[in-house]
Amino acid sequence: MKTNKIYFIFLIIFFILGFTGCNNDEEDIFEGTATQRMKQKCVEIDSILHSSPDGWFMNYYPDPENLGGYNILMSFSGKETVIMQGDAFFPSGKYSSLYAVEGTQGPVINFNTSNEVLHRLANPELFYPGEGMLGDFEFVWKKTSENRDTLYLKGKKRDFSVELTKFNGNWDEYMNSINTNMTAFSSRFFKQITFANGEKYVIGGYNSINRTSYSITTENSKTVELPDEDDMLTFTKKGVEYYKPLVIGNQKIQHIDYDTVTKKFNIADPGIEGVLDQIDAPLFVFEHAKDSIFDNKTSYRFASLPPELYDIVTSIREKLKTVNANYSALAILYVQGSYRLSILANDGTNTVYGAYMILQFRKNTDRTDKINLFNQNTTIYGDYKTVIANECRALTALIAGTNSTGKNYIVMPNFNYTNFILGACDRDFSFTFYKW
Repeated sequence: MKTNKIYFIFLIIFFILGFTGCNNDEEDIFEGTATQRMKQKCVEIDSILHSSPDGWFMNYYPDPENLGGYNILMSFSGKETVIMQGDAFFPSGKYSSLYAVEGTQGPVINFNTSNEVLHRLANPELFYPGEGMLGDFEFVWKKTSENRDTLYLKGKKRDFSVELTKFNGNWDEYMNSINTNMTAFSSRFFKQITFANGEKYVIGGYNSINRTSYSITTENSKTVELPDEDDMLTFTKKGVEYYKPLVIGNQKIQHIDYDTVTKKFNIADPGIEGVLDQIDAPLFVFEHAKDSIFDNKTSYRFASLPPELYDIVTSIREKLKTVNANYSALAILYVQGSYRLSILANDGTNTVYGAYMILQFRKNTDRTDKINLFNQNTTIYGDYKTVIANECRALTALIAGTNSTGKNYIVMPNFNYTNFILGACDRDFSFTFYKW
């Protein structure tokens, strides 16, 4: 009996080891097959990328919940070289870098060396330090269209979908048409959609960095509601395309085409007739706006900076570091009977004036929500006036102009008169600040 028991135990051990060994063999075979299949798929995708003589087109929304779409053309040549060209958001010209199709989380197109185009959206230090423009430079392949003219991808880090579509045509001509539409759309801060029945709808601004605009809604034409969400948009060869349609009453607008002959934007969605015009100011007036701002006692801090000021503020930030100070804020401070356009800096002990210039304003008589900002004295004051003097002058020139006529703005307060948008009347420029 004892011998039988020992035999039985050895028999169980043999079957266990044998079963385990079989499993290991099967896993090795499966892993090898999966690796081979992955390599084959990467080779196939790379072959497709090389199959388009004129390259590929990407309309890339890095974060469609916060940012609009950016246009990029790509051409894949040689074994691992990609050439890119972007629209006016990017440096002009064509830029070469490296890429690879790798098998990591499935096939991944990895743009693994910096390119002046795509990596401008992925650099965490540009525009919004720490986040950047939230772009990816690695894209996971999801599927290929049946005729192999579209690759469906998603960002490896951000997980947002994007498509690469075969392109046919001249790169420069295509990008020039997009940039023409972009320039025409951004000539004024205020834009007005007028329908065939005479109804009007006002759009505020266009942020050339974020590729967003927003709808202006009013309460009895007295105040403006600052939108919780912007309207994300992109530019096409035809004109403007919104990521999600603008809902106006029972109508949805997503496509607005630009006519280069008539210089007009026309709604291009089926069944809707209307035009978009650039205007200096809305027809309705934000009543009591002038009484809620610049009341000889209140200071204001910029809640956000317009795109035109980013490079200036970046330069300020870097220059202050060289004198052991840190950029803190841009503000309009009321001090000793006058308003000052101030750059605040922290020297490690307290917040001080980095530098400032006297800012003057007038409340216009032609409409009650209109003010004029100007600066007749070009003297720069403050602890770091010599360090950032050029930046101070550049800020003032953008906000208040360079002569005594200054710049005109429409004041749009929120419902409780704590936040304000100032929209320029003569250009696509605005800034937002709050009572401090």
